[in-house]
Amino acid sequence: MLRFKNPANLVAAAHAAWQVWSRVSQQDVDRVCEAMAEAGYQASERLGRLAAEETGYGVAAHKKLKNEFGSRAVWESIVMYGP
Repeated sequence: MLRFKNPANLVAAAHAAWQVWSRVSQQDVDRVCEAMAEAGYQASERLGRLAAEETGYGVAAHKKLKNEFGSRAVWESIVMYGP
């Protein structure tokens, strides 16, 4: 990750990602987004606990619920109703 501290590296990495992702199908984008949502959902408890520990604010169980909603529920609403 240290290589991204330089803004020029960030711009170059963003451009390289754009070059790849500008050519993929909508099905590929959907597949990746679905996998990201599922990964977020599966990690929601751990991430909620870590967020509460790191910040000292909130309740880990509430943060878990927020993470669950922000991952799977949001993805399902996009699939159902469109972006």
